[in-house]
Amino acid sequence: MALVTDVPDPVVETVVLLANEAVTSALRTTTRQWRLQVNMDDQLVRVAVRYEGLPDSDSELDRLRDALFEDLSSSWGIDPSADGMITTIWFEVGLAPRESPAPLV
Repeated sequence: MALVTDVPDPVVETVVLLANEAVTSALRTTTRQWRLQVNMDDQLVRVAVRYEGLPDSDSELDRLRDALFEDLSSSWGIDPSADGMITTIWFEVGLAPRESPAPLV
């Protein structure tokens, strides 16, 4: 199953947007190597960005990122390693497109 060819466009767009946010967070935190991993099964796409360094969640950009993850993903988290040297930002998006909220009248 290929992400771009077998998944509805709204899901692909959500995954790309959130992956961009996760990678941007890593790049703002470290100049060291980072790794993007994408896994997919019949029900969801899971993306993880792993990098050296501690998460910085005090900035306005990080709060905006967190709000996007909260609103657009099925689940998400930021996991520092036990020694605090590695951080993983991850999220999951269901393969069925999310319903848009009803418009305000």
